[in-house]
Amino acid sequence: ESLLALLDRFKNDRIERYHKIIRNLEELSIHLPDEAPPKDSYGRAHIAKLLIEHGYVASIKEAFQIYLDVDKIAYEKRFKIDTREALKALRTAGGIPVLAHPGEKLYNLHFEQLLTELKVHGLLGLEVYHPSHRKELTNRLYALARKNRLIITGGSDFHGQLDSKLNSVNDKLGRYGLNDHLMMKLIRFNRSLKNYDKKTTT
Repeated sequence: ESLLALLDRFKNDRIERYHKIIRNLEELSIHLPDEAPPKDSYGRAHIAKLLIEHGYVASIKEAFQIYLDVDKIAYEKRFKIDTREALKALRTAGGIPVLAHPGEKLYNLHFEQLLTELKVHGLLGLEVYHPSHRKELTNRLYALARKNRLIITGGSDFHGQLDSKLNSVNDKLGRYGLNDHLMMKLIRFNRSLKNYDKKTTT
């Protein structure tokens, strides 16, 4: 399945999931407008904002803790695909598949073996720098990325003003990511990959 087709499936599921959560809240006597959000931002963060605006919770954090987080009373599962399918779609489209902010939980689950398996199916990078990664974990991820010849990435994971799950100044846009040296390596890697893809398709 092509990357664009997969993105359409994700988009449609995101919209459907949004309205399901609104209906779940309605069953709890929480009445929110079931209409398209601004800029089509069909996500739990926008619902959390609505909960605040209508006086049901005091903060984004409270909205997630009571209603919207995994296994909470209004939560709905999201559409997921097999990791190998995602890697194939990304590489076919000329992208650089990166394992995003694995964190402590994923790191402890035979992580190096997981990286080896994902590399076979097209994984090319690892997000090392992220607000949720403590310094010790960041150092371990950096070493693993170098050992497994994975491109190193990083970022703030900034979700706009609604993002309060991390509650840290480090999650603000532009305050977290790669230094100039690692950024140039990423740019050079992207250029070399594009040249390689051109050669293999001509």
